[in-house]
Amino acid sequence: MRKRPISAPCLRLGLVICRRRHKLGYSQAKLAELAACHPNHIGFVERGVHNLSIDLLIRLAKALNTTVQRLLASSRI
Repeated sequence: MRKRPISAPCLRLGLVICRRRHKLGYSQAKLAELAACHPNHIGFVERGVHNLSIDLLIRLAKALNTTVQRLLASSRI
C-alpha cells in the first residue's frame, strides 16, 4: 500500500498549529485534551500527515485561543 504524499497546505497548517501550541506552552496531550481528540492525532496534524476535519479545525482554533481564519491566513491557505 502506497502512502499518500504530504500536501503543502496540510504541512503549513500543521506548522502553524505547532508554533501556536508552543507559544502557549501546551504539550500535545494538553492541546488534545482541550480540543477533545487523541494526542497522537495532534502529532499527525502538526506533521501534515492527516487532513483536518472542519470540526477539528474549529476545536483546535478555540483551544489555541485564536480563530480558524487566523490559522488559515498564517498558513497562507
